[in-house]
Amino acid sequence: MISSQDDKEPKTFSHALFGPKIREWIKVMEEKIELLKSNKVWDLVDLSLRRRSIGNKRVLKIKCKTDRSIEHYKT
Repeated sequence: MISSQDDKEPKTFSHALFGPKIREWIKVMEEKIELLKSNKVWDLVDLSLRRRSIGNKRVLKIKCKTDRSIEHYKT
């Protein structure tokens, strides 16, 4: 079983980085970035004047088994 603190999903990126499961969150975020790079999801380009880049948002989830134990972390 897991404790109630371990099964809480962080509400923000900062909560993930300063929470008790920092290593798990960093690992899953690095894996996701590598996956995006290997699939060539984006190209880095210089922005033209008066243009702004598109932002992004991370959604951090904990996937649990039926017995409420942690199956994996997901971003």
